[in-house]
Amino acid sequence: MKLKGLIPPATLQLLVENAIKHNRFSANDPLLIELKSEGDSLVVTNQLRTRLHPETPSGIGLENIHKRYELAIGRGIEVIPSADTFTVKIPVILP
Repeated sequence: MKLKGLIPPATLQLLVENAIKHNRFSANDPLLIELKSEGDSLVVTNQLRTRLHPETPSGIGLENIHKRYELAIGRGIEVIPSADTFTVKIPVILP
């Protein structure tokens, strides 16, 4: 099924930047980021690959996305961390 709808501006950019900020990667060992539709949501998942010197997470990026969704549709995003992946489910705003 092809999912058609809208997401707030810069949402995907913020999620990709978050994955890059918190994970290690190189040209020979790239970080895989998967995007897929699931029901009425867009699901963004990346591998967890701890950096040697990790940055302290501020949570500001994800919190901003969550607040945008709360204001727009009264429903936030879902953050699903696991032992080896980090997943964020963002609702697609249907026209």
